[in-house]
Amino acid sequence: MTAAYDPSKKECAVLYSVNRCAQRVYERELELRYKSNIEYRKALSLQVSDYLPAETNERHPTMRNPQSFDM
Repeated sequence: MTAAYDPSKKECAVLYSVNRCAQRVYERELELRYKSNIEYRKALSLQVSDYLPAETNERHPTMRNPQSFDM
């Protein structure tokens, strides 16, 4: 917006309020994106840490204690 905010001018007041509304919507969208990214990462880390190590240890019991492997 090139014109400075002047509440006495109706057009400037309308443009100002529209710009503020658009900025609030944009900020809210960024916030939701950030939160959903964090929740996705948490879910992914839980899925990986809870599932894969247990499966690996069951398939290869010697990974828990390599000295117990006899040849």
